[in-house]
Amino acid sequence: MIWLTLQRLKSKRVDIRLDGLRKLAANPSEKWIPYVEPLLSDPETAIRLEVVRLLAATQSQKVLQTLNRALQDENPTVRIEAITGIASIGEPSTSVWLVAALKDQDAGVRWHAAQALGQLGWEPENEHDSATQVVARGHYEEAANQGVVAIDPLVNTLKAGSTSKQVQAIEALSQIGDQRVLPHLRNALRSEDVAVRLAAVQAFGQMGAVEELPVLLRMTHDKDHRVRACLADTIRLLGQSRAVEPLLPLLKDKDWDVRKATVEALGKLKDARAVPDLIPLVKDKDKDVRDATVIALGKVGDPQALGPLALAMTDEDCTVRQSASGAIRRIDPNWTSSEGVQEVVPELKAAQKHRDYWVRHAAAELLKRIGKQGASPHHSMQFSEPAQHFRRAALDVFMELLRDRDRDLRLAAAESLGRLGEVSAMEPLQATLQDKDISVRRAVELALDELKS
Repeated sequence: MIWLTLQRLKSKRVDIRLDGLRKLAANPSEKWIPYVEPLLSDPETAIRLEVVRLLAATQSQKVLQTLNRALQDENPTVRIEAITGIASIGEPSTSVWLVAALKDQDAGVRWHAAQALGQLGWEPENEHDSATQVVARGHYEEAANQGVVAIDPLVNTLKAGSTSKQVQAIEALSQIGDQRVLPHLRNALRSEDVAVRLAAVQAFGQMGAVEELPVLLRMTHDKDHRVRACLADTIRLLGQSRAVEPLLPLLKDKDWDVRKATVEALGKLKDARAVPDLIPLVKDKDKDVRDATVIALGKVGDPQALGPLALAMTDEDCTVRQSASGAIRRIDPNWTSSEGVQEVVPELKAAQKHRDYWVRHAAAELLKRIGKQGASPHHSMQFSEPAQHFRRAALDVFMELLRDRDRDLRLAAAESLGRLGEVSAMEPLQATLQDKDISVRRAVELALDELKS
């Protein structure tokens, strides 16, 4: 039977050779070594893998040199199996082979080599070996703490690691902060993987690599919007006052998150040169961009933004209105009498005829505050007593809360308006009948029924 099994190892069929190896593996012995070693050059990975397992199972030191040869196999799975086999035999002198495997192009091979060295009780003889082992184990932060000696093993990971490993290697390299890492970060900017390019862009910012600004400016045309958005803040960090002009084209990017990130970067720079380009985004089609813009204009603090901010106080989105209100006060506490606000009065009057109730309401309120009486329906009521003033204030608060992002607040506001019994609340309630939450819509319907009765 053994003779027949050994003959199967010479078959041209892969499945028969594999079956022969497995039959021998059921009773591993040194006497099989001469018969299976030639198969370590077999063209089939599955055969080579089974050979390595069989040799390791003999637990004989006679197979160590053969397993060392398997460390050069083209397939990383075979190399990993060879490492596992060498470690299981436990010969300390083999650690020199495993140290070499710490530099393998495959991250999995490097990790298993590091684990095997620990199993053999190996201790690094120098800083370089120590850093190589730490990186192979995946302890990137610890490697960064070791300084420049960790650059080479981290770069090795950057060249041939999984996406997550490459990202971690870039973060560690940026923490080391040595100028020698810059060429490798530039290479990472050309990666096909978005996450790697993002990590590289952030790394330049963290390192404060001002000299790399021209390289980063070429990335503003990156095909992925996330990279372009990330670039905005990195350009701000590196360019400071020189960053305004390079950032302005990104305000016209087709993706809202890029425009938003650019607006936020310009707001942090607080440079008035950006204001003329920021102002058009007060009317951006995306509400998050509009909100970021009014906040940025408030930070810059230039009076030429007062008029646009006053118009933003009539935005359809309540968050934008609130942000604009805070921003305009930040620029000028006496904004109601400013020239810029007075210039937009005609637009505010026109807004009183807007299709959206909340825009009409906000415009009327704003005109009243700047001395141009609005035409908000419920403002025609006279409130002569203090109690009536409190009632009016409550009415305004509840109507504003109908547009809040919090579903519970919208629900409570609808119920409260029904109880207040003010017919002037009917229009804003009707405007809320299309709320996305069914509970809010039901509360609005009940409130309208109460008001009608």
